[in-house]
Amino acid sequence: KAQTQSRQPLTLALVFDRSGSMDSEDKIGYLRKAGHVVADNLTRKDHVALIAFNHQVQTLVPLHPVVNREYLHHRIDELHAEGYTNISGGLMDGCAEVKKRLNEAGLHHVILLTDGIANRGVWQPDALVELTKRLTVSGITVTTIGVGTEYNETLLGRMAQAGGGRYVYVAKPEDIPMAFNQELGDLLAVVAQNVKLKMKLPPGLEVRQVFGWESPQKPGQFELSLGDFTSGEDRTVLARMRFTTNSAEDAGRPLDLQATLIFDDVAGADRRQSQQAVAIGRSNGAGRSTP
Repeated sequence: KAQTQSRQPLTLALVFDRSGSMDSEDKIGYLRKAGHVVADNLTRKDHVALIAFNHQVQTLVPLHPVVNREYLHHRIDELHAEGYTNISGGLMDGCAEVKKRLNEAGLHHVILLTDGIANRGVWQPDALVELTKRLTVSGITVTTIGVGTEYNETLLGRMAQAGGGRYVYVAKPEDIPMAFNQELGDLLAVVAQNVKLKMKLPPGLEVRQVFGWESPQKPGQFELSLGDFTSGEDRTVLARMRFTTNSAEDAGRPLDLQATLIFDDVAGADRRQSQQAVAIGRSNGAGRSTP
């Protein structure tokens, strides 16, 4: 866990799905409330852009300093639901706004909230994931928030992973403001960015599956990109490994490895790393890791 530090300025694009399906159960009304929560929590050192999309993309508010909350509230109140769903268009426009300040200090983040399945623009799941990777390679992170019952959970999870952010599921419309408030609060408390977990594996030990991650592991190494860490946050990594060689001499004996955590310290503006011992137990030919 990291200790709380004074937060960095935030450059944020809120990308709202205002397609026709958002009209059911008054989800568009709760979406407006979520936007108001965000606007109320930003400060004058932050920059924000508001993007809305259906089959077309509309920049409600171009990226600008948060100096007039009333104007943000006014534009958010104008959101209404109609049309189809062009997720890629909204995401690209949000990232384009954030990129205007990539050379400035602070956090650069996009929050995408959608309840639908893409049916306009780039709609194929693999293509959307690849698009997210390309859009965020320069240092932007993307969080996806899925709402309602008709949404592609796998796609939104993969997009968040590709964007170095998080995927959040909101079960019912009235939970949307709370989800946004939690996400914004976490962003404001980020203390470590670009966190990576690395571990060199000995011959005879291979990674079979890393739950929640789709990227394949290279032979002889274990590496995960964990995105950003907030103050006091814990992360759990669950992996299934296999010993391809298991002599009678080694049977039942734990394997001691060294894990390295590499991260950018926000407060110190410095790249750091820490190491921790990891014991890999042997049981019935299967490996189980216990940090």
